[in-house]
Amino acid sequence: MIFHKFFLYYNIFTFINLLLISLFLFLRKEQSITKKILALIVINPGLNFLNNAIILSGLIYSFPHSLFITFATGQLYAPLVHFYINLMIGKKTKLFNILHILTSIFILADIYFWIEFMFMSEKSKHLYLSGLTSHNYPLQMSFINFEFVIMQFMYFFVSILNVIKYKNSVKKLLF
Repeated sequence: MIFHKFFLYYNIFTFINLLLISLFLFLRKEQSITKKILALIVINPGLNFLNNAIILSGLIYSFPHSLFITFATGQLYAPLVHFYINLMIGKKTKLFNILHILTSIFILADIYFWIEFMFMSEKSKHLYLSGLTSHNYPLQMSFINFEFVIMQFMYFFVSILNVIKYKNSVKKLLF
């Protein structure tokens, strides 16, 4: 039980810190797009920490939709990082590419799972939500977690390649 409270307070503390950092970046007088994107990158995992606190406190039964909102917004983390890196190295980000299309598909899957959840009986909803903190983790959430990790890897891999190409082009200019 002591670990449960520790994790609850840790998630609340982390969310508050990320929120403050994000607000600091977003509300600065210098209104650059890179600062705003960085603020979104910082607050994005903060939403997951907030949702963890909601789950650990038991408030998830009162606010079950926060789970699906958090999973959908979490899908935007890697694209935001990718966009930020491209901004920093001066590379244009294509609006339509395979990674963005896959991200959109997975966000639609999250929305589908949310709609599916809304039409469950109250008993099924309760079992679903109680599975978040037990060994009966919902299959849909396992799918979302799996594809989230895969998409992170793919975006970060492409971003690393872009940084390496940029680094090599700068080296050629300097030498």
